[in-house]
Amino acid sequence: MFNIKRKEIGKFLFFGMLLVCSLISKEACANPVNDYIYHCGFCPANEEVRQCVISSKLDQFRYPQDFSYDGGRPSMVIIHETANPRSTIENEITFMTRNQKNAFVHSFTDANRVITVANPNYKAWGCGANGNRYGIQIENIEVHSKDDFAKELANCAGYTAKYLLKYGLGSPKLITSKTRPFGGGNLASHSMISRIMGGTTHSDPDGYWADRAGRFFGTGYNMNDFRDLVQYFYDRGNLFSIPPHQRFMRAKRPTSKRDVNGRITEANIPTTYQKEFVDKF
Repeated sequence: MFNIKRKEIGKFLFFGMLLVCSLISKEACANPVNDYIYHCGFCPANEEVRQCVISSKLDQFRYPQDFSYDGGRPSMVIIHETANPRSTIENEITFMTRNQKNAFVHSFTDANRVITVANPNYKAWGCGANGNRYGIQIENIEVHSKDDFAKELANCAGYTAKYLLKYGLGSPKLITSKTRPFGGGNLASHSMISRIMGGTTHSDPDGYWADRAGRFFGTGYNMNDFRDLVQYFYDRGNLFSIPPHQRFMRAKRPTSKRDVNGRITEANIPTTYQKEFVDKF
């Protein structure tokens, strides 16, 4: 009898340890940068709109190009980084305004601001013809502290989620194919456009994200991690209808279900939140 009880206790302890290890493994898969953003409650800043910076100039230049997206609306959001460690968001906007005949994006983000300079209903050109015809383009300014990097990612991910909701593109998924429906994806970096679609050779924001995540958090950061952060804000689709000073969300971790690799697989948020968010856009 005693031996039987010992065996049962042994089995209980064994399976209990497996369960604990499984939970620890899943938690370990959550990126420390995202964890820091969740814990600190960093939320997107209010958007500043300066669309005339581009549209008035385009009218003057009388470009021959058609500014409509393929299919009449954007199909994805594309993330950039300036590759200029000494610049500011205002400097980048000034530079881009002067050089918009060569390239421009829709929005810029840094730690404290999101500034939209081109109408996202029409395409920009910042990642080659193959990407331009499909995606809203957001540019990250290089920042230089732990909190600023985390806040910038929150800004960028929040407005990525906002565009996915506004245009009915669905929850964030990385593109895997160069032709529509892009393997079911709606999110890419400039680097991914280079690798998957071609027409450009840039690799941003890979190096910048890796450098700042390594320097300030001792970890890496890539588009898979960013997708998870976008999902976090996508699940909280009513966030932009709340005044900025009320957006603080300390320690409110994602409530979505995750797979064995810790990736979000199923959103657990009422659809009414998403509708409120889109209506307020």
